[in-house]
Amino acid sequence: MRMLSKRMAILAMVLATMAMTVAWLLNATKEVMLLIALLALSAFINDTVETSVRLEDEQKSEKRSMTILVGTDGSEESIKAVEYAASLAIDKGYEVLLVHVVAMDPRIPPSIWVTPEIEARDRKFIEELRKAAENMLNDIARKLKEIGVNVRTRIEFGDPAEQILRIADEENVNMIVLGVRGISRWKKILMGSVSEKVADEAKVPVMIVR
Repeated sequence: MRMLSKRMAILAMVLATMAMTVAWLLNATKEVMLLIALLALSAFINDTVETSVRLEDEQKSEKRSMTILVGTDGSEESIKAVEYAASLAIDKGYEVLLVHVVAMDPRIPPSIWVTPEIEARDRKFIEELRKAAENMLNDIARKLKEIGVNVRTRIEFGDPAEQILRIADEENVNMIVLGVRGISRWKKILMGSVSEKVADEAKVPVMIVR
């Protein structure tokens, strides 16, 4: 910044000198030469101030637009991820997007072998899961707002990894933060890992909190 200020001062002096030289070549009086130099300096200063203000506004806008997506299911591991994202958000002024994915999709039509009673029971169960997720997210969001974090929430249905990746693209987030549970090696091989899939396929940095 100091180097930039020195360069700007040198440029201002050069412009003023050029203006005075032009005035001298035109046989202008000392008063006119001084006036031309002052006008040149004034125009330069105004342009510099406007540029500085514009850059500062752009930096503030960029800072406000930064969003951290946090996947949470209310577990101890995911709460650690929320806490990490919250500390980063407070320090940098970022927004936190809390996401919970219900690993069932009510949009999928039931099998022909499913009776209406079972279908109604399943839909009721999914709705109960949605309400529980809504209460959980609202509780976490309330606590984050109390400490000054700008936070939003989203509930989605389907494959957790796929939905987190989709939301990250849709919301144009800048970072994804996930908690990871300590699962056995064989379960990891058979079922895969949400955090690993997100980390492998995400277009933005992914922080895995253990």
